[in-house]
Amino acid sequence: MSTNAPGPADRKSIVTFLVFAIGLVIGLVWLCTPWFPVRSAFSEEEWVGVHLARGEGFTSPFLDGPGAGATSWCPPVYPVIVGIIYRAMGVRSTGAILAVLIFNLACRAAAGSAIYCLAWRMAGRRGGWIAAGLFLINPVFLNAAGICWDNSLALAIFLWLVVAASRIRNKAGMVELGVGCGLLLLTNAAYAAAVPVVLLIAGFSSQRNKNAHVGWEVATATGNGGQCPPYNRLGFGVVAVVVTLLPWTARNYIQFNRLLFVRGNLAAELWLGNQPGTTGWTTLAMLQSHPSVDPVERRLVFQLGEMKYFDLCRRRFWDEFHDAPGDFIRRCGYRAAYLLLGEPSRPHAAMDIALAGVGLTGIWIAWRKRMQSAGIAAAGLLAGLPYVPTQVHDRYALPVRAMLTLMAAAGICAVIERLAFARNRTFQKEPLPAGHTLSQSPRRLIWQFDNTRWNDRPDAALATIVVRRRPARKSECN
Repeated sequence: MSTNAPGPADRKSIVTFLVFAIGLVIGLVWLCTPWFPVRSAFSEEEWVGVHLARGEGFTSPFLDGPGAGATSWCPPVYPVIVGIIYRAMGVRSTGAILAVLIFNLACRAAAGSAIYCLAWRMAGRRGGWIAAGLFLINPVFLNAAGICWDNSLALAIFLWLVVAASRIRNKAGMVELGVGCGLLLLTNAAYAAAVPVVLLIAGFSSQRNKNAHVGWEVATATGNGGQCPPYNRLGFGVVAVVVTLLPWTARNYIQFNRLLFVRGNLAAELWLGNQPGTTGWTTLAMLQSHPSVDPVERRLVFQLGEMKYFDLCRRRFWDEFHDAPGDFIRRCGYRAAYLLLGEPSRPHAAMDIALAGVGLTGIWIAWRKRMQSAGIAAAGLLAGLPYVPTQVHDRYALPVRAMLTLMAAAGICAVIERLAFARNRTFQKEPLPAGHTLSQSPRRLIWQFDNTRWNDRPDAALATIVVRRRPARKSECN
């Protein structure tokens, strides 16, 4: 009786699950150690989950009891999950809080496995392990999972959507991706700037060689070009996003008589993050004016109602902006630097700065070598864009740091390949596929060194010359 050895896809699935298991074990061990930071249970989403568990509806996080009133302060997905756990295990019981934390750690582990898949596609197996290792040892992602907030869940959804975007080949897949993007926005609306890029990656991705990866290669194809850019698929994805958001948007319009697609507290975040004398980072001094801390602000929320309170915050922000516009621009610069480099006073500041340097180098390499990888990096960077004018914290920088981790792994693998070529001066030239010619342009002459993936033979350590796919002509698109 013969058995078939697992193929490359099976091995990749096994390793992906292994990365998830390693990430979850690391999180559970950290949860049981003295290094786990014990925090207050408060967060806006956790309080809304308490209301939901008690059957009081999606009501304000700043008042306890059934008379809190409807709220648009936060998106609905994570509070609903917290509410289900609290309803099943008891509101803020030890078991319920532990279950929420384990759920967050599982989301972090799932994000790590998605990072492995993306890096595997871009830089091979070595790149996948490097990216997963950098992700799992980074304390920023670990600390974010220890807070009762949606950040780890939203990051996992976002990264797996990017993985799925590069695999979609039909309209049904675009619809599913659009639904996923809608759920991502209902989990964390800050990803709104990244969702169009994810849809573009899926809509314009074409058939590629399954062995293609970033580094120093491009996919080969037949002489008549591959798939044409499927512009019509984008419409299906956009419609799916709108339909997914529509019920929650309708609920907001009915409750507040305003068109709020997901949440309505942008004006409050602008004012809180740009108060005179602050750096724009989320600090204890800045939080002293938050309705969860300041009883005066909390009383204003209930006296005016959320919509009028947001209008008040908008007027406050513009008054302070007109008084000192330069301070606002300076704070935006500080926040942008924080998203990339982190806070200098953190114990892991040196690691954050090194990751940013190597990650930005990897983005530059991806921009030169493969535009799709640059698009993936752009999606992660744009996910942090809404925090530049408002306020930043480590948990808000998760998508930016995740993409820096991914691109750092690609950059490290590119350097390793270059060094391998410097040591190996004997090259073997693969025959060019039919219909291809060797370009004389140095930019289009790519050297590839890969000892496992090109021919699926362990002895296939060779350097290969390949050429870029010829773009499809307009006549071939019809």
